[in-house]
Amino acid sequence: MGTNRQTGMALVLVLWFVSLLSILALGFSRSVRTEVQIAHNLLEDMRDRHLAEAAVQMGIHELLKSDQDDLPSLVSGVSKGFLFDGRQLSYAIQDERGKVDLNQAPDELLLNLLQIAGVEDSQASGILDAIADWRDDNDLRRLNGAELAEYEEAGLKAVPSNKPFVSTDELQQVIGIDTELYNRLKPNITVHGFNEQINPQSAPRNVLEALPEVSTAEIDEIIAARESDNDEDAGQDFPGITGVDNWISLETGPIFSVKGIATSSSRAAYARELTIWITDGTYEKPYFVLDSRTGTREPELEQE
Repeated sequence: MGTNRQTGMALVLVLWFVSLLSILALGFSRSVRTEVQIAHNLLEDMRDRHLAEAAVQMGIHELLKSDQDDLPSLVSGVSKGFLFDGRQLSYAIQDERGKVDLNQAPDELLLNLLQIAGVEDSQASGILDAIADWRDDNDLRRLNGAELAEYEEAGLKAVPSNKPFVSTDELQQVIGIDTELYNRLKPNITVHGFNEQINPQSAPRNVLEALPEVSTAEIDEIIAARESDNDEDAGQDFPGITGVDNWISLETGPIFSVKGIATSSSRAAYARELTIWITDGTYEKPYFVLDSRTGTREPELEQE
């Protein structure tokens, strides 16, 4: 009787031990699978990052070798797709002169752009004045603007710099501008426009719509012209805009944004973007990097 009891106890202990080993093995297996998946994701991220960089470099190469006559069709933000090592890559080049310059744009242009971005008329004038108060060289508040006292009252750590914007990211610190609004404005603004005018040949649609009294038909014609596949006609007979001569200039560069996109069948696209200054030949380097953004995952750019 005692022997049977001991045998039963031993069997129970063995079963518990086997169960414990099974649980440990299952946990270890799951841990290994997790580690493998993490390593796989890190490898994919690294590969996508370098592929996006390759797409940027392809865009820069095309920019450097282009003739002046070819630039309008190349630097209007239209995506160009190509295959590299079996992966679909694309790049898009945007002339900074096609964007609204935060430091130099006329109030009306900035106000129109804010309204196009979805800001209510009652709020747009306040944000416009806050932008002006941020970049001016004094502490005098505009009618609907904001200086130090208004930022402190709102409990904000940022205060007006009272000097020109050094980057578009700085706009996020202006009172009244949240992340959502900034993301809507971001593709259309710059600090590298050189003057208050914009180049319609490379301006995003929202910037064209911000020009006063420009018809939708004219805008559609411009967009269609820049997206044309006929490269031989690039820059020739470009559609004009009536009644806005003081607002536009056909000067191009020398500062451009180049975005590279690496697409994946299983995940969103990986983006890399450089803002570069193309030199005039007086420097050893053909270009200098003024700003860079990387690591974002976003939908693939529409391609030609």
